[in-house]
Amino acid sequence: RRPLSIAIIAWHAIAFGLMTAPGVLINFPAIIFGILLTGWAAKSMYLLFGVALLAIGIGLLKLKPWGHTAAVWFCIFVMVHSVVLALLPDKSARFAEMMKYYPPEFRADTKALAFAESFLWLGEVFAWVTFGTVLWYLFTRKKAFLEAGKTAQASA
Repeated sequence: RRPLSIAIIAWHAIAFGLMTAPGVLINFPAIIFGILLTGWAAKSMYLLFGVALLAIGIGLLKLKPWGHTAAVWFCIFVMVHSVVLALLPDKSARFAEMMKYYPPEFRADTKALAFAESFLWLGEVFAWVTFGTVLWYLFTRKKAFLEAGKTAQASA
C-alpha cells in the first residue's frame, strides 16, 4: 500500500496542476526568480508547471520512483524560488509591475494592492512551511513508497 501522506501529496499535485489552466488560458503574468513573464512566456511557464505537477501526481499514485524524485526536486525548486523572491530588494515594485499585466477584472484597487504588498513575506514563509512539510513526508515515507512500488510491480 502507498503511504497515505504520499497519496495526499499526489492528489494535491494533480489538483494544483489542473489549477494552472487559467494561467494558460487567460493572459496572467508570472514571476519566476524575480523575472516577470508575460504573454506566451507566462503561458508556457504555467503550462510547464501544470504538466510537471500532473506528472508528479500521477507518478506518485502509480508508485513510480521517478515520481518521488520529481516531487522532491519540484519542492526544492519552489523553496529556492521563494528565497530568491524574499531576498529581492525591490520585490514590491516587481509585484506592482506584475499587477499591471493582470486583466482588469483581476486587478486590485490601490488599497488592496498596498495591503497585499505588505504581506509578500508571508507567501515566502508559507512556501517554506508547506513545501518543507511535503519534503519531510517524501523523505520519511520514501522506504514505504518504494516497497509499495515493488510489491505492486511484483503482483502485476
